[in-house]
Amino acid sequence: MITSYKRRALLLLLVVITIFTAVFIPLAAVQNNAEARVYAGSGGGICWVGRSNREYVHYTRRVDNAVSIDDKGFPVLRTSTTRGCGPIAGGGILAFYSQWFPNLVPGHQIVAVTADGRRRFTGQTAALNQAIDQLSRDMGAVNNGVTIAGFQSGLATYVNRAGLRIQYHNTMHTNRFLGIPISRSFCFATYQQQIRAGRPVLIAVDRWHATIIASMAGRLQITSMYPRDTRGHALVGNGYRIIHYYRNETVSVADPVWFNPFRRRQEIREVRFRTDKFIIAAEGLGGITYVNINGHFRATDAFGVWIGR
Repeated sequence: MITSYKRRALLLLLVVITIFTAVFIPLAAVQNNAEARVYAGSGGGICWVGRSNREYVHYTRRVDNAVSIDDKGFPVLRTSTTRGCGPIAGGGILAFYSQWFPNLVPGHQIVAVTADGRRRFTGQTAALNQAIDQLSRDMGAVNNGVTIAGFQSGLATYVNRAGLRIQYHNTMHTNRFLGIPISRSFCFATYQQQIRAGRPVLIAVDRWHATIIASMAGRLQITSMYPRDTRGHALVGNGYRIIHYYRNETVSVADPVWFNPFRRRQEIREVRFRTDKFIIAAEGLGGITYVNINGHFRATDAFGVWIGR
């Protein structure tokens, strides 16, 4: 005979099982789906801007800090109908490391001098396109798309073939509930560490937008452009920019006296009212852009890439 105590215990057990089934199993399925997702966005040089918006941030003072992995910038490459964003991202990483290991991309001119005398990475040479095509085969690309597992194993195969080693450094944070992993999210602090260590970061996204920043008197014009292509896309982070905005505001401060310990007065003080955090990324569309992580942005995976002996 089931006692009242046992009945309540069974009921509680059923509730726990129901919650676990309804919450954690679907979340695990989402995570597995993210790992198996094919990243093939923006291939073929299509018109990728679906919509855009512009805002103005007014301030009295701003503190602007930008850090890049190399003062030459980063190789600027473009996807095509035969070269998807995964191999293109891998090609950019190879081109970056070829300044120390030329055998990664034999015959590729690594650096060019611009008209104003600056040294910059070159673009897509014939030799680099050959390397990208080989990467595509090594990554097992299907219809221009690759998975994260395919990207990592394919890039490792290519690098090992050149007699070099490769390491991947995770920049995602694991979110837990009661100690159980339920999801992952992009960790900007870890990303900054990778950039300061001089490592490009592969960022797989399913939601992102490019940002153009224009400085004006007492304000910044920030224009966000959203891709029309909603498939997963691969970016290569090669820097970051953090902007703190300040303005003068009237604030209430404590001003106690013996007969009124709760007295307050109004005072004008400079306050920080906003902070923007941007990834500096090669977007595989022929340029380098800012990506605002506080906005329309979601990474499904991200890791720094180190290549050496």
